[in-house]
Amino acid sequence: MERRLVQGGAAGRGRVRVSFLQSIRETLAMYSELGKIKLGSMVVITTMAGYYMAPFSSFDLKRFALTSLGTGLAVISANTFNHIIEAKLDLRMVRTSTRPLPSGRMSSTHATMFGVITGIVGPALLMARVDNTAAALALANIVLYAGVYTPLKQMHPINTWVGSVVGAIPPMIGWVAVTKGKLDLGAWALGGLLFLWQIPHFLSLSFPLKEDYARAGYKMLSVTNVDAVMSLSYVFSAMLLPLGFVSSYAGMTSWVYAIDSTLCNGYLLWMAHKFYTRRDTTSARKLFFASLIYLPLQMSLMMLHKSNHPVSAAAVATPSLSL
Repeated sequence: MERRLVQGGAAGRGRVRVSFLQSIRETLAMYSELGKIKLGSMVVITTMAGYYMAPFSSFDLKRFALTSLGTGLAVISANTFNHIIEAKLDLRMVRTSTRPLPSGRMSSTHATMFGVITGIVGPALLMARVDNTAAALALANIVLYAGVYTPLKQMHPINTWVGSVVGAIPPMIGWVAVTKGKLDLGAWALGGLLFLWQIPHFLSLSFPLKEDYARAGYKMLSVTNVDAVMSLSYVFSAMLLPLGFVSSYAGMTSWVYAIDSTLCNGYLLWMAHKFYTRRDTTSARKLFFASLIYLPLQMSLMMLHKSNHPVSAAAVATPSLSL
């Protein structure tokens, strides 16, 4: 009998341990959903690219890691507040109804605490260990995404352009982390690339989801003016064409990049042209997937053709525009 009691106690402890570990995994999974980790990872990669493209005499791995971590925490915070604000509306959409808050798997108080902590720690880390301008940009990203973009989704289609500004900021954070607050032409070229790219990327994504957005009450362009979705996807894809030359002119890349970039831009423009002429879900999805390939390819080419010119410490430390 004593032996059975010992065995039973060991089995019970084992079940408690498994249950505890499972609870931790489920909680971490919910945090991952709140922070939109997959999307957030892509955003942090643009910050890393911005850091690498900035002029430096030697690569500071520690500063690079701290910049990436601080930006990542800020992105997680912004995404968490987005979930909190849209929890009730998410119930109306098929693709968002199973998120932690609308599904009841996490309380809004728990999510708010998580958003506040990551929103404080991220910018604070950047301010203490990286650069004040980087911290200010990260904080601006949280405010713009959660405080402006998210409410605007229920009010006006201009929300897409506000969201594009939000997406343009992370590579600029990487840039100023190296240049100590200097927002020069290279930083704006990176921001411009992300801003312009996001318009055809998101509009082509929203086109097949227009009924879902309408059901939830979102004033997306695909709901309010579906014809403009095709036209603006085409126009903003065309606006990407000169950016390769801007990067080369700014001294960020060799002129070979201008050629490679034009080929990439030409392909995206061709997909946007098909969407503009065919106006169907199939062409919208093709443009969306082309945009997913476009951004990492474009940034990889940019890093491949980076100009290896030495920059003095004095030149880096002198800001042309800083926050």
